[in-house]
Amino acid sequence: MDVFFGDLHNHCGITYGFGSLENALKVARTHLDFTSITGHAMWPDIPAKNEDTAFIVDFHEKGFEKLRENWTDIRKQIAQANTDGLVTFQGYEMHSSAYGDHHLVSPSDDLKLVYRETPNELVRDCGAQAIAVPHHIAYVPGYRGINWDSFDETISPIVEVYSKHGCSMHADSPYPYYHNMGPRDPRNTVEQGLKRLKCFSFVASTDHHAGFPGSYGDGLAAIWAEEKTRESLWNAILKGRTYAVTGDRIRGFLKVNDAWMGETISTSRRTVTCHIEGDSAIKQVRLYRNGECIRCENGKFSKEKSTRFKLRIEMGWGNHQESFKWDGRLQIENGRIIRGYPCLRGKSVLSPTEMKGKNPSEDINAMDNQMQ
Repeated sequence: MDVFFGDLHNHCGITYGFGSLENALKVARTHLDFTSITGHAMWPDIPAKNEDTAFIVDFHEKGFEKLRENWTDIRKQIAQANTDGLVTFQGYEMHSSAYGDHHLVSPSDDLKLVYRETPNELVRDCGAQAIAVPHHIAYVPGYRGINWDSFDETISPIVEVYSKHGCSMHADSPYPYYHNMGPRDPRNTVEQGLKRLKCFSFVASTDHHAGFPGSYGDGLAAIWAEEKTRESLWNAILKGRTYAVTGDRIRGFLKVNDAWMGETISTSRRTVTCHIEGDSAIKQVRLYRNGECIRCENGKFSKEKSTRFKLRIEMGWGNHQESFKWDGRLQIENGRIIRGYPCLRGKSVLSPTEMKGKNPSEDINAMDNQMQ
């Protein structure tokens, strides 16, 4: 098998994000193996509209209506993009105070846009094979964070543990939550879910809101699969052969005895085999059991001379309001480039409050040229 990298949860102007669907798919094709462009679809228990909540309620409801009106065309564009090296999945998002936010992911281009009160009802009635992925889970229980009491591994084999919102692994993780939805709550971390014997595999995705799936540093899902096709990737997701990376495309191989990640085994003796390959030197690898670190390996750096190197080239700085086009070229003499990964970062927008007065269809992260 091989490992493939993509973004299963990101937004653009098809609802209350920014940028065109066409440009978002073009960005994804430039540097990802797979993607799902996510529309905001519903919030069954949205707060009552009053003077304090009017703006929040209005932009959500307008976004939901926009997705409803254009769902057939959106679904068609995503289906047509499933070719030439990019695998696309269909999907949309449910907000929920009671159950926490979930995004639906489906391999079917016949996915229906339906409105239900719970993630289970949504998966049951959407007319296609689908899963509901909890995301930004570590917000406070009762307001957009996960509800571990109602978590159902049969519809949620994977959980999004990292995105632009921050890292939800445990209370002291790096990348703290920073959104105005609240701080990271220790009761809703991955660590707490595992302590409660919940069973799920990890993914990361960007939750980018400006049409730039896979924006570097905002999270990617890694999937071990036989081939880069919808069917193969989907089967791997259902089996839990996934893991999360925050930025660089770390190749992480792990088996316990002969079992792949995501499998359940019963044994009295365990042999753990792993192989980790990063784009930079590996600083440390930790092995956890029952929430405790039982083994820690520090990186070993060879002093032997080598003719193989990894090179990182960076262009750009700051967070300018206007785009700046960089043009660069790498040339090798008496050697060859084996492979390369672009680490492209899109302008960040996480809330409509940041872009008042802007046209939602404007491609603030326009992808004019493909990487050659």
